[in-house]
Amino acid sequence: IVTNTRSILVEDIDFPDVSRTYVSVSGPEVVQKGANASIPREHLRPFFEMKFFDTHSHLDFPIFASSAERRFAVNRAKDAGIRGILLPAFSPISWTRTLQTSSELRDITQNVCIHTALGIHPWAIADLPQSEIDQAIDLLRSKIAAGIAPVAFGECGLDFGRRGSRVPRATQVRVFKQLRKLLTRT
Repeated sequence: IVTNTRSILVEDIDFPDVSRTYVSVSGPEVVQKGANASIPREHLRPFFEMKFFDTHSHLDFPIFASSAERRFAVNRAKDAGIRGILLPAFSPISWTRTLQTSSELRDITQNVCIHTALGIHPWAIADLPQSEIDQAIDLLRSKIAAGIAPVAFGECGLDFGRRGSRVPRATQVRVFKQLRKLLTRT
């Protein structure tokens, strides 16, 4: 589709009897120029409708106490134009809960893609001994090998601000490098 402010060029779209023609996009219908045939606007809506993706939604948190509340939240997002939602897990402790919530939401919602990201947020490092961090990275490696890989990795990174100061910089950098090494192999 080639667009300008007043018309579009329609090519390779499955409309009966329409091939490579300019159409006007004003009014309640899209009218084929130079002919009496018309194309309903809803047939072209997918090409003009803005689609949003929520990159950070914690629908797995206890505030969403039931499946009904999570489904309601997803439906509200869908009504607002959101077509995809990413649930990021911030700590190995939350990975299972986030994966379960994502799976549940995929089963009970329509027209919204639910995705998962797994990671270790710098703030979570403070609560984990290095041996548990190593085990978590091994667990993530095994999930990837088993085909249970998330679509993204996060929450992870470095936080040298006030809240991140609970974890020494060297520890944050070491964990981030471990994750990065695993992720570059994926």
